[in-house]
Amino acid sequence: LIGRLGQFKVPFSLEMLTSDTEIMTIERAEVVNQLAPGRDAGVSFGGNLPDSMIAYSVGLFNGHSPNAPSTYATGSFADAGKNKTNDNNQLMLTGRVTVKPIEGVTAGVSILKEDSTSNDHQAFELDVQAKYPQTGCTFQGEYLSQKYNDKTSDGFYIAAGHFIVPKHLEGVLKYEKYNDGANATGRDDINWLTLGVNFYIYGDHDAKLMANYIIKGEENNSYDNDTLLAQVQLRF
Repeated sequence: LIGRLGQFKVPFSLEMLTSDTEIMTIERAEVVNQLAPGRDAGVSFGGNLPDSMIAYSVGLFNGHSPNAPSTYATGSFADAGKNKTNDNNQLMLTGRVTVKPIEGVTAGVSILKEDSTSNDHQAFELDVQAKYPQTGCTFQGEYLSQKYNDKTSDGFYIAAGHFIVPKHLEGVLKYEKYNDGANATGRDDINWLTLGVNFYIYGDHDAKLMANYIIKGEENNSYDNDTLLAQVQLRF
């Protein structure tokens, strides 16, 4: 059993909990950026059962009112509590369980719940995840859903990576969908497809080059906003 106290990542969402240096694409999926809490102040306890097939984590955090309405999302907890004090009279409860049914396969479920009478909001979130790394290939996906008062926001992503040149050149394909329950401009029913390539210079993730081309489609956007990203990464 391991305990943590301070400000750290809330145990919720596989991709959010994965380090920035080790995610498959340069940016996390939009549904993860919008609905996963990120960092908050609190306490958590977790560990593995004796057979190491099941891992668990529970936590109690400050929580915070969701981000204000904007061109992003209404009811989004994404880093809403980072470097902030609790602005309501309740705490946020989280729980996460992962299981490894067979070698190399991980599946899990996360939940989050927060009620506030002072700010008159209720939120419940669910995250379902799976990761399957084979030799030279990785498959990963998540579904996240948030119920905030009478509005529901949800979405998913699926991603696949394959080493074209073993240990050095990896091709990545990622499809994601996110629907903002508040119908915020540019965030209602997005469908994004990412084509990526990662070149590992040294180590697993110590030195690498990344390039992503994101083909973007949003119901409320009529303009072309496809995005090309490139990143040089050095980890010490």
